[in-house]
Amino acid sequence: MTRVLFIGLDAADRDLVRQYAGEGIMPTLHDLARRARSYDIAVPDAFYVGAVWPSFCTGCAPTRHGRYCFKQYVPGSYRMAKVGPDIVSLPPFWSALDRAGRRVVVFDVPKSRPMPLAHGVQVCDWGTHDPEGRGLATVPAALAADIVARDGVEPVGNCDRVVRTPAGFRAFAANLTARIAAKERMALRMMAERDWDFFAVCFGDAHCVGHQCWHLHDAGHERHDARMAAAVGNPVRDIYAVLDAAAGRLIEAAGDDCLVFLLCSHGMGRHYDGGHLIKPALKRINSRLPFGCSLDAQREAYGDLRADPAAIERGIELMDDGLPVAATRRSFVVPNNDAFVGIRLNLVGREPYGRIRPAEAMEYGDALMDSLRMLTIGEAGPPAFDRVFRTESAFPHRAPDDALPDILAAWSRLAPYHALHSPAIGTIEDRYTGVRTGDHRAGGRLYIAGSGMAAGALAEAPIESIGPTICALLGVELADVDGRPLDLSAAAISPAAARATA
Repeated sequence: MTRVLFIGLDAADRDLVRQYAGEGIMPTLHDLARRARSYDIAVPDAFYVGAVWPSFCTGCAPTRHGRYCFKQYVPGSYRMAKVGPDIVSLPPFWSALDRAGRRVVVFDVPKSRPMPLAHGVQVCDWGTHDPEGRGLATVPAALAADIVARDGVEPVGNCDRVVRTPAGFRAFAANLTARIAAKERMALRMMAERDWDFFAVCFGDAHCVGHQCWHLHDAGHERHDARMAAAVGNPVRDIYAVLDAAAGRLIEAAGDDCLVFLLCSHGMGRHYDGGHLIKPALKRINSRLPFGCSLDAQREAYGDLRADPAAIERGIELMDDGLPVAATRRSFVVPNNDAFVGIRLNLVGREPYGRIRPAEAMEYGDALMDSLRMLTIGEAGPPAFDRVFRTESAFPHRAPDDALPDILAAWSRLAPYHALHSPAIGTIEDRYTGVRTGDHRAGGRLYIAGSGMAAGALAEAPIESIGPTICALLGVELADVDGRPLDLSAAAISPAAARATA
């Protein structure tokens, strides 16, 4: 029977991987690209930062699995709440493998939750980026204590707390290197000690180093400090090289009879966006749009209806009369990610204190999107947004009671965002003060290599297709998912695709 090794390089930027492979910094990836079938991976539009791994695990779009951010709007409440993997009710694809009798080992797949397994083991959050609040969890549960006793706790912790001095960055890179080495050691031991048909191991280290050290890597970054970079070096390059070497040893240990899937899940670039400016900008935009019932009419319509007494403890900001602040607005910003703004309409009949009537929702949405498109980065700068669109245009099958935003806007990221400007709202100024200097961009890359696998660079494939493809290779049909197995036949490789790999 076929065996499959899956290696996930969380947020390893595919273009940087290609560059480093060509320069000899990542020789494993260079060899893999030469002999593999590769796909550019399409991640869920606008929600990919939080939804990429849940979509991988379930084979379904975020409109079905329900998780798109670490914090999400709670429908009907004006409240934003942290969410964990338990919000995803759909099972991961390896549950289907386990039910079919396939032996599985799943190690640190991001944003996954421990699931009952009859024929395998699972390790969650030993050393992932932004681990879930529960910490290390395993199946069987007793495995956690054994891991800690043999391998200790992971050495990095919350990467946002890195000390931002030369010594601090050097220590951070050393801890990432140690974490990669420990995980490689643990994975190799599991490979040797267990019989397996599917083995998955994911590394979160490119994710961490990209967020924290992009300004050291990128000389054109606003925060680049040449003296700091000279003292520290390039941790991004160094960690990518360490990951490449670890992947090479895992692939070698798996054996020539094993199919290898290696995924660079999504990308990384400069953390240029206006998330710190969008709320006051939206407030000014809404003050100039002639839609929705007045505040007086709103209060009269809802009478004595007010937020519950525990509203403040639950994270709801209130007006003096008890009305939630968000309820007074025609629309409000909801959590999504730093790459895309998410805006939800305060819609009558859907939200508790709706202001926008359903009959005017389309016209209001058009006016709001036009106003967003007019925004520039500073008074004479480039457009603030690359795209502004309705959620339904990307996800037409969303449920009426979902937690998703209604309007999505992709920051253009063409310059640092010190101000937003338009003729209608004037200029709003503020500076980004967060510690992260790198942030995500869409798009990943998948490499599939093994004996008999024809090499070639193929067209884009959705991330939801990876799980169904692995299941099909192991003789299991994955039912009721959005993804479909990729065609891995030699006939799928055109001469042009073969030349692209060569």
